[in-house]
Amino acid sequence: MRAARVLTRVPKWSRGQSKEANHKEIKAPDESFYDNPATIKEVIEGLSPSAREEITAAWDAKSQENKEVPPASSQVIRLAVLAALPMIGFGFMDNAVMIVAGDYIDARLCVSCGFTTLFAAGLGNIISDVAGVATAGPIEVIARRIGVRGHGLTPAQMSHPAVITMKYVGTAFGVTIGCILGMFPLLWPAEYRLWAPRAELEKDETGQPLTEGHPDT
Repeated sequence: MRAARVLTRVPKWSRGQSKEANHKEIKAPDESFYDNPATIKEVIEGLSPSAREEITAAWDAKSQENKEVPPASSQVIRLAVLAALPMIGFGFMDNAVMIVAGDYIDARLCVSCGFTTLFAAGLGNIISDVAGVATAGPIEVIARRIGVRGHGLTPAQMSHPAVITMKYVGTAFGVTIGCILGMFPLLWPAEYRLWAPRAELEKDETGQPLTEGHPDT
């Protein structure tokens, strides 16, 4: 299906027109074409040798034409937004899952086996990173389906220093917002906790914490 949609963008070569006239009919593919090398390969392999030559020549002419065109500010902003959206989901899951999973591991596994809280934080971070990666992809797909426009930048424009900078700025901004939102478990009331914290579990019969300064230790 993807190959069929992309093929509709390939112009029908008119027998009565020159190659130069046909080259003017070439339009830059949409963003999905650049992001799917497998689709590009599938399309190219389905063309005849002569069509491949004309496609190559037209593509080179189009690339040369767009090489000197600076990216529009609206395109750069859309690129930053597209870079930020999946990172919001990643940052949210990264912090939220790490806090919850790390606290549970600390109160269960670490208390039972004598591991440190840092061990719980590290193990919780592994779980949260996997959850974040699994969330970023679907968010990007949903954003495209609800109509978030692509940036429309060409490969040559994507290599522009300002474009590269804004892409990483959008990524960093998205991660920051997601991580801040992902800290909501810290606001959870203590009386509604589903398990006791490690500090409560590591108390002696008198209710004093088991620390090195305690006289009974």
